[in-house]
Amino acid sequence: MKKKQLWTAAIAALTLILICGSLYYQDRLAAQNTNLAADGSTARELITEPLTSSDRQYAFLGGTSSEDNQAADVESVPEPDSGQQQQDQADSTYNPGTVSDKTEVSQPVPNPGPSDRVGQENKQTEGNTTVVNNPSRSSSVYNKLSPSKGIYGQFRYRELSGGRIEIDPQWVAQNIVSITLPGLNRTMQVNRAAKDKFIKAFSYIKNGTAVVNGKEVPLLSLIRTMDGTFVPRHANWNPASGLSNHSWGTAIDINASNHFGYVSPSQTNDPNLILWEKAFKPAGFSWGNSYSDSMHFELLN
Repeated sequence: MKKKQLWTAAIAALTLILICGSLYYQDRLAAQNTNLAADGSTARELITEPLTSSDRQYAFLGGTSSEDNQAADVESVPEPDSGQQQQDQADSTYNPGTVSDKTEVSQPVPNPGPSDRVGQENKQTEGNTTVVNNPSRSSSVYNKLSPSKGIYGQFRYRELSGGRIEIDPQWVAQNIVSITLPGLNRTMQVNRAAKDKFIKAFSYIKNGTAVVNGKEVPLLSLIRTMDGTFVPRHANWNPASGLSNHSWGTAIDINASNHFGYVSPSQTNDPNLILWEKAFKPAGFSWGNSYSDSMHFELLN
């Protein structure tokens, strides 16, 4: 009987010990969970705090911030080449001009070619007139280079049929201008550097008189025909000859039909001799009469 009571007491004591141990273990586990929760909250608070500039480079194991990404995006976009853009635009608007069937007047091109087709400018001045002498570098099209005529320029050109030539329209646009000749109310194309002398010569003609066959007549009445100023061609329309000064817009033909030869100084009533003495010589022109081309008046260097 006593043995049975001892075993019962031992079992009860062991059960009590186990219950106490279990309760103790649960209390400890609850305390640890509470501490872990507190630690996690602190960690989250630390993570959500804004980074200072000195810490930004270490954020998220060396990752980059949004500002860094934006900067990288900007750097990755190549800057546009403004010079190339201008060049492309210039190339897209280049107009090489057309060949006119008219032999007397060659129209200047209203839209000059691109700047990369133009040589280095060489500006020369006569009085108040500035001329831009810059032959084009587009030698693939205009594959010949004219002689230089000083203030009247130098240009590239190409050969056409019948002794005609086509001048680089860039040069034409820069150097050939239209003027109205005094007294005639007629527009002609001449070299920019020559326009003042043309106007001067025709001012003499407009206001002057001469005695022809004993009768005083206006100089204007002596001009029956006027046969061209700016005409790009070879001399005498012959491809084997050099370029005519008409190609520079520095010459004019007057009364061509009956002035293909030489005029003797004794022919005092000849209209071209009179125009030479009264107007063109005082204005600075030369006369082609010395080489039997008495229709031809021109400006030389």
